[in-house]
Amino acid sequence: MFGNETLPKDVLEYVVFERVLTFSHSQWRVHSKILPSWLPPSDPLLYTFEKPDIKYIDEDTPTDAVEDEKKRDQIAKEQETTTRTMPGPSELKTPLPTLSDISQHNRKRTIGYS
Repeated sequence: MFGNETLPKDVLEYVVFERVLTFSHSQWRVHSKILPSWLPPSDPLLYTFEKPDIKYIDEDTPTDAVEDEKKRDQIAKEQETTTRTMPGPSELKTPLPTLSDISQHNRKRTIGYS
């Protein structure tokens, strides 16, 4: 039940507890609340939340087109670097081994990037 820090309010409630008697290690828990019929209805609870301030891209505020273009380029570069994890075959410093390279096992060969 929620309360108010500044407004005191008399509250009358009957709480029903229950416990499993056949299990000796059981704990007491709240089963329900009984509200008398003569008790006036309580005020509904209001939940309040702070609405986040969302800025939309298509706002009518004047913006600098050069700064927007720089931001878009930066975001595109970040996305490109995160999605590209392995270099392409043409970008490799060490060529991929072929079947003839594998069959010549005595030949010394440097492995890795130069």
